[in-house]
Amino acid sequence: MKPILLMRMVSLLFSKRLEIAENAVLQGTRFPLDAARDPDVGANSLRKYTLSQNDHFDLDVKTRGEDKIPFLILKKPLDRELKPEIRLILTAFDGGETARSGTVNVTIHVIDVNDNAPVFDRQVYTVTLYENPPVGASVLRLHATDIDDGANGQVIYTFDNSLKNKAFDLFEIDDVTGEITVKGLIDFEEQSVYEIDMQASDKDNIPFELNPSFQKNMYSLITKS
Repeated sequence: MKPILLMRMVSLLFSKRLEIAENAVLQGTRFPLDAARDPDVGANSLRKYTLSQNDHFDLDVKTRGEDKIPFLILKKPLDRELKPEIRLILTAFDGGETARSGTVNVTIHVIDVNDNAPVFDRQVYTVTLYENPPVGASVLRLHATDIDDGANGQVIYTFDNSLKNKAFDLFEIDDVTGEITVKGLIDFEEQSVYEIDMQASDKDNIPFELNPSFQKNMYSLITKS
């Protein structure tokens, strides 16, 4: 008789879905799967499992009483940006003379972790602007990208206010669009060049500790009379 794989908490019969955070689980971590059931006994009962070829997981089986419980063992770190989903096939075989088998589709959904910083499309922006532009005039639109998912990949633009800079009284930045506009009187005779440090950060409340959650860029503005 063909073994029947009984899976708990499944969306479809003969399927199982696991959610595992990228880069947050150590190699060797074990993830239990549900044991197969075979009503046959003796030599015809459940004998072994196999796992489809893949780069991230090995298979281990523990015997507890009459049950043989399969475990996925992480052998390579997960990276959502490279592979957001991993599909595996677990097969159970009985010991009959003509071996019968049952399969279950295992889907690993890799959960995003804030492990990438926003990156500007250039290191230095330089703009030439005539003096006395009207308030609200557009000067420049910044562009930065973050390959993380969800809030981890949503970029916020700001000026770096750690240093006092008169330019902060003359220009403002839209934190969502990255557009810099005029908000004060720009006088060539008073100052002809402004340099502003800008930064792009993501919306995650807890930045990934091994990477800064922001990138700074220099913006140079040259005024003309």
